Amino acid sequence: MKKHPLTKYREKHKLSLREFGLLVRVQKAAVHKWESGAIKPSIESAKLVDAVTGGAVPKHVLRPDV
Repeated sequence: MKKHPLTKYREKHKLSLREFGLLVRVQKAAVHKWESGAIKPSIESAKLVDAVTGGAVPKHVLRPDV
């Protein structure tokens, strides 16, 4: 199974779900659900992920409608 770009980013930078969640102001469960595709982040969260990752995980990957 292909890894989600957010998962790849976290693993490359050795960030746990909790640590990444703190960076984007959500709980680790939300990050896990984004990575698994169970839910989409809010538009604001998608923009914050884009900013925190320096564009490595662009907002349109998480929210194609943005």
